[in-house]
Amino acid sequence: MENVYLSEKNIKKSETITLFSPRNPTPMQVVYLSNIDQTVAFHVETAFFYEVPEGNEADTSDIIEQVKRAVSEVLLIPYYFMAGRLSFNLHENRLELVCNNKGVQFVGATSNLTLKELGDLTHPNPSFKHLVPLIMGSKNLDDIPLFSIQVTRFSCGAFSVGFATNHSILDGKSAADMFLNLASICRGEDMKTHELNIDRSCIRARNPPQVKFQHTEYIKLAEPSHTSFTSPIASPQASRPLSRKLQAVLIYS
Repeated sequence: MENVYLSEKNIKKSETITLFSPRNPTPMQVVYLSNIDQTVAFHVETAFFYEVPEGNEADTSDIIEQVKRAVSEVLLIPYYFMAGRLSFNLHENRLELVCNNKGVQFVGATSNLTLKELGDLTHPNPSFKHLVPLIMGSKNLDDIPLFSIQVTRFSCGAFSVGFATNHSILDGKSAADMFLNLASICRGEDMKTHELNIDRSCIRARNPPQVKFQHTEYIKLAEPSHTSFTSPIASPQASRPLSRKLQAVLIYS
């Protein structure tokens, strides 16, 4: 069977809504971002597919609403910072995370295709971009969500969950942990993680810089005293300069 590619013709998206954390800290929290975080402030897109046993298609009829409730009512309590925004501190000349509860972007979608029609899901497929919420370009950081979700239900009952997360806030491991927590909530189980430590000030560079230890990797090596082909561990007898005849052969060969 020939694979079918996703497009706006076979996938219908509902209007984007914003989900807020029910327990955002007061007063508003500002989180320091490390030097590494400053360089990776881009979104990472991920899509997960879930099959449904034949005959159980109705079990996922409310999957979009189920995931939406799991995020807004439970997940965004410990992950309240994912509803915040990046901000550029002009005084410090660096990015920081402002936990202002501007919200998480959520989209529900349906497709008239079956999961089998998409072919091998492990193969790269550019059309999968339709399963991940579109992060609209903006010159204002305050308008760009750090976390966006799209749940797409297929005609066979299977569904996909697409995420877009900002790498400066979640790296691969922490994003995977969040996805596992969301899955646990949707199954009616307890979260794997209840308390998260987002304090990154422990890796803040000292200002002004203070070099208190000898870093041999930055020591400039002395220039060699001669250009003969010698080994640093060779014996003195084996380290004698090459004969002029052999040097000539090496130079002109």
